[in-house]
Amino acid sequence: MSEAPGPLRRWVLAARPRTLPAAMVPVVVGVALIRPRTINWGNSALCLIVALALQVGTNYATITPTVSAALTRCAWDPFV
Repeated sequence: MSEAPGPLRRWVLAARPRTLPAAMVPVVVGVALIRPRTINWGNSALCLIVALALQVGTNYATITPTVSAALTRCAWDPFV
């Protein structure tokens, strides 16, 4: 039987890194479509950070007790 993940690993698994491109793609496309003007990299980076934070927050908010219990047992792997 595998050992239960540590506290930091649980947070990372609960964030579901596989879903992060769903937050990044709209920002990247929006930045790419602004071609006639110069790109404000500061605002673009800020927008990307906010989009990723919203995605991770949503992922944390949708964890059910079943998934939470499975994370504790290390039976759930979001990378499958």
